[in-house]
Amino acid sequence: MAESPGVGEEEEFIGDEEEEEMDVYAQLEQKEKDLRLAAELGKALLEKNEELERRNEQIIEEFAQKIEELEQEKYELFLRLEKKESEYENTIKELQYDISQLREELHSHQQQRSNSIKESSMAIRELTQQNERLTEDLRIAALREENLETENQTLREKMTARSSSMHAHVGQLEILQQEINELRCKRQELERRHNVVLEEKHAVTCSLEESQERILMLEKSKREMEQTVQNQERDIVELQETNVQLQAQLHHMSTNLVPPSHSSKTQSLSLFSEISQMSPDHISPVTSPDSSKAFPVDSDTSGGSFLMDLMEEDEYECDDDIYLTSPIAQLPLHSTLSDSQFLENYQYSSQHYHEDNKFHQDLVSVYSQLKDMCSSLRHRGVDVQDCCEFTLCEEVRPGALSDLLQELKELMQDVLTFKPTVMEESQVCLDGEDLISVSDLGKHLSELKDELRGAQGDLDRLKQELRVRDSQLEKKTQELRNLTGKLSLQHEALSAVQLERDRLHSTLHTEGHMTENEIIQQARQERDFAIEKKNKMEIELAESKLELLSLNDQLMEAIQQKMALSQELEQWQSDMEKLFDVHIEKNFQNDSKRQEVCQELKKSMQGMRKSKSAINFSTYH
Repeated sequence: MAESPGVGEEEEFIGDEEEEEMDVYAQLEQKEKDLRLAAELGKALLEKNEELERRNEQIIEEFAQKIEELEQEKYELFLRLEKKESEYENTIKELQYDISQLREELHSHQQQRSNSIKESSMAIRELTQQNERLTEDLRIAALREENLETENQTLREKMTARSSSMHAHVGQLEILQQEINELRCKRQELERRHNVVLEEKHAVTCSLEESQERILMLEKSKREMEQTVQNQERDIVELQETNVQLQAQLHHMSTNLVPPSHSSKTQSLSLFSEISQMSPDHISPVTSPDSSKAFPVDSDTSGGSFLMDLMEEDEYECDDDIYLTSPIAQLPLHSTLSDSQFLENYQYSSQHYHEDNKFHQDLVSVYSQLKDMCSSLRHRGVDVQDCCEFTLCEEVRPGALSDLLQELKELMQDVLTFKPTVMEESQVCLDGEDLISVSDLGKHLSELKDELRGAQGDLDRLKQELRVRDSQLEKKTQELRNLTGKLSLQHEALSAVQLERDRLHSTLHTEGHMTENEIIQQARQERDFAIEKKNKMEIELAESKLELLSLNDQLMEAIQQKMALSQELEQWQSDMEKLFDVHIEKNFQNDSKRQEVCQELKKSMQGMRKSKSAINFSTYH
């Protein structure tokens, strides 16, 4: 009985040990199962992690390539922008050069400075208003930038809130990619519209240059017309002076041809002695004491016709019986007598006339004056036979005075019959060496006036086209300004989206290998970098806006100056047209005065003929 309890305890102990061994084996098996499961899970996680890393690297490469393409496009756009700015500056320089030339040409019109000052003040007010409008636009743009900043902040908060979910990030990236594509399409459309606007601007500039060339040509033709009118005025003044001189000479000759009372017989004998030297076929039958021959008179000849015309025009009558019975008719009148024989007979018959020498000198002076008149008329373009040269008083031959009077009559007849249609209208004008009718001058002046009016109409039409082109150019410039602002805003938004995308990718790449402090530090660095880049972009945007505003102001100033100059040119054109009208009226008044001078010249010639007839009549009695 004593052994039985000890054996039972030993059996219990052995049973307990066996149970413990069974529990250990079960635990070991369970641990092995857990290890296998953990290994499988680790392997699956590693494979998934490697797959995610490969996908992440592929996405990073794609985004890097796209960023490089965007940078290249940005650089190309920058180069194109610089090229367009240089072309724009060259165009502005050309416009400024044209404006300077126009200012130099219109420098002589300083009397219109008050109008230009008023116009410039109006332009300054308009520019001030425009500056205020641009300031308001800048303020609105600043408000928009603030709104964009708030939107950017909200987007950042949303992106940080969505960083916990991978699927949400992928969806957001797809949305951003679509927005990038849309912005790229919009940018291409804006570039196309920008190119169209530049082409239209170039076409407007070319048309403006053509209109300026046409304006210069019209001004040149107008100056030529004015020069022609001035030359015609000079010729008219010369004609008036010559007419006055001829009238003075005629008056002087008429006073010299009036015979004194105490020497009428001597003068009559001298004139009759000169008339006696004509051709024997041209003298009326007269008897002399030395010869009983009769000398016929032909009323159609030069000398007889001249005397007969003078007698008929002045309404003087002469009785042939009285003439034949007068002592003067008893003088020898044969044409074959020499000058010395006639002078001896004359001295023998008129010894008691002591004024013979004085009267001979008076006749010589009359002869010289008539000869000067003939040469003056011949110089004016009347084609007649040349008269003999006369230098000394002793060279005056008998009959020279009659020949000279006949020549003067022919000259006056040629003058009166020269261009009868013009003389009927009493519009005669001397143009240097030739005679031009005043009717032709009036017709030419009317043609010049019509051409001037046509040029004025063309100039007005060109100015109207210039105003339309300037308004179109201003509209295109405003549209270009708006498109540039939209493009800059979209470029800023695209840059912000790209930065946010890069930040998200870097966050996703380093999220599994960084601690919380490192993530916070990296987020702060990204925030500082984004703020710095944003500030740089804002500065660049402000500078570009200021440059664009300055260029637009310069362009508007050039357009305003060109409009002011065109208005000054129009005013000058109207003044010149008024002056031209006044000048034409003066020319027609001068024509009427010239007609009066011609009438006075005719009257003086009639007076000279009357004086000559009076001399002949005194010889008859």
